[in-house]
Amino acid sequence: MNQEPGAEPDKDVEAILSDLDSILSGLNPLSSLPPEAPAPASGPPALVSGSALVLPPSQAAPPPAQKAAPPPPPPPPPKIDVAPPAAAPAPVVLPPPPPPPQPKAALPPAPVVTFDVAAPAPLPPPEAASGQPLGIELSPRGGFVAPAAPKPAPAPERPKPAPFVERVPVELDLPVAPAQTPKPLPAAEPPKPAPAPPPKPAPVAATPAVVPASTAIPEGTPKDQIRRVAFLYAESQQASMAEFMKFLDSVALKVSKRPMFLHRVHVGAVREGEHPKTLLDRVRDAGGAGAVTILASLPDSWIREVEETFAEEDVFLRNVAPEEIAKRSTAVDLLVDLMLLPP
Repeated sequence: MNQEPGAEPDKDVEAILSDLDSILSGLNPLSSLPPEAPAPASGPPALVSGSALVLPPSQAAPPPAQKAAPPPPPPPPPKIDVAPPAAAPAPVVLPPPPPPPQPKAALPPAPVVTFDVAAPAPLPPPEAASGQPLGIELSPRGGFVAPAAPKPAPAPERPKPAPFVERVPVELDLPVAPAQTPKPLPAAEPPKPAPAPPPKPAPVAATPAVVPASTAIPEGTPKDQIRRVAFLYAESQQASMAEFMKFLDSVALKVSKRPMFLHRVHVGAVREGEHPKTLLDRVRDAGGAGAVTILASLPDSWIREVEETFAEEDVFLRNVAPEEIAKRSTAVDLLVDLMLLPP
């Protein structure tokens, strides 16, 4: 049926167009996209002439979709540096096992020893009329020796009786020696009296002209500033002792803030061989708290004995060498020790 241009299409044409749109949308790869809204028809509608369908220029088929770009190639796998495997250790060569022990040779079988034992002969029946005691008789065997019967032990011999001897008393007249009288014991000797101790030698007085006088001690001087000292010297050291005492007095007045005074309780010479105990008694009898000596010319062993005697009695003693009497350090050292003595 031909329609005039400018007339509205009927409903059949619209149905055909919707079917074509659905077919084309199925063939189009972009069919997943929502269909665009149909634009309003501005031109004349499509005309159907026979079996051909003429579409208006506004409803022409959409252009074919472009092919999708190929996917990018996958990135190459990361390169991993793998260390080469370690060389296999050399095989351990074990020593060959020792050969198995050889079996010992079998011992030869022991020889079999056979003994020929003869069967004993049957015993004759005992005769009851013989009247002899019954017994067992064994026939002798080869290689068997019957032991001999033991001999009976001899009977012990009886002791012979002693011969009878008659004893006759005999009287003899022998001279008798007289009894000796014991000798008297010698009388005990009376004990000898103990030897008397040797007398003490008299002290040797010093020469007054050589030994200087001691420093005068002022009245009212405290006792702690006074020391009572004895001076002993060898006979050959008298001049050295006089010089030392004078020098010692001068140092004692200046050794400390308060002057120190030496009271010479005894000044005397010492003889060689004099007993050390005697020197100690001379110092004590004079009331000295200690002693100062110059004993250079006497034996060293005797000087050590004197020092030990004073040390045992706890009495001060200082022996000064002659070459040190002019040294101030010697005098100061001695005065410091004298300060420690009781006044």
